[in-house]
Amino acid sequence: MFTSEVQSLGIKEIRAVIASIRNGYGDDFTDFNLGVLSRRVAMAMNRLSMRDLDVLCQTLERGDRIFYKRLLAELTPPTTELLRDPSFWLHLREEIIPQLLPQNDRLRILQAAYGTGEELYSLLITLEELKLRARVEIWCSYLSEDTLVQVKNCAMPLRRREIDEANFERIQAANSYSHYVTETPEAMIFNPDWLNDVHFFRLAPEYKLGADPKFHLILCRNQFLYFNLQLGMRNMQVLFDKLLTRGVLVLGTKESLDSYQNGSTFTVLNQEESIYRKRE
Repeated sequence: MFTSEVQSLGIKEIRAVIASIRNGYGDDFTDFNLGVLSRRVAMAMNRLSMRDLDVLCQTLERGDRIFYKRLLAELTPPTTELLRDPSFWLHLREEIIPQLLPQNDRLRILQAAYGTGEELYSLLITLEELKLRARVEIWCSYLSEDTLVQVKNCAMPLRRREIDEANFERIQAANSYSHYVTETPEAMIFNPDWLNDVHFFRLAPEYKLGADPKFHLILCRNQFLYFNLQLGMRNMQVLFDKLLTRGVLVLGTKESLDSYQNGSTFTVLNQEESIYRKRE
């Protein structure tokens, strides 16, 4: 039982939460990184004013969908800036997408990492910079329906404008931050037309994707940090199967493909940015 602010959960406690989620909703977090997950759940409990672990587990066991959506929204780590890691977005714009285009009239891109929308809108800005939005279909995953509502409303919380503007400068954008973003006192608003040809789908912790379509580019940055090795290997195989031959996979800068496959299936395109091409 917790009566003050929750700092973290022990292994036994986080496993009890995982079991309650699995029993109540079918999502299986068993092979998540338990240290990371315990901290995220503790943070969620504090924000939801639920300090008693037994009450949390009982609520989850009852299958309260509204509460679970709120919990998942809290578990989804926010991306606190647009164009995070500007060197990656610059490389994507100048090298990766131009290499993919000559071989394909239209590109299919999978945004496979959970997030709060900034990664998706960073991709859309990049495509607008290249004037290629009409030639690209995007599939974007989500974990929480509450987060999905925010993303589809084309509104992101207004956090640190100076960092966003600096990132625009670092990628040498043709247009300024204010060209793409309309600000209100609390949010930054994007063009809703950008979401044409964006297909949203729920991606469970254990990845399951249908046979079609397959993708020219898969972005899954900073997601595998949340998996243990076994889940990482299984989910990597799913992404590999969804990637077209000579398609490109992008992980986070702190993630390495070497941990999840034997190196025979991908060619390194950029080690620093964790960008890989699927071999023929």
